[in-house]
Amino acid sequence: MVRGRTRAAEPEAVEENGLNLKALKEKKISDLALIGKNFNIEGAANMRKQELIFAILQALRARLEERKLCEQFPEYARVMLKR
Repeated sequence: MVRGRTRAAEPEAVEENGLNLKALKEKKISDLALIGKNFNIEGAANMRKQELIFAILQALRARLEERKLCEQFPEYARVMLKR
């Protein structure tokens, strides 16, 4: 407990299919490497657990932001599909 404040529960960061900071910390490094591979994270198999978790959360946030952009701007989605 910090002076005058109660400690909040562990931050849930970003979520998609139950991928959040707490869930990622509980996974084995081999499982994280596979998730990293699925997110096309370069060098995922050679990263330390903490680095890999951070990279997965960054990739997840980028994916969610892109999805939000596609929902808000359908013309953006059409351009993205052509790439």
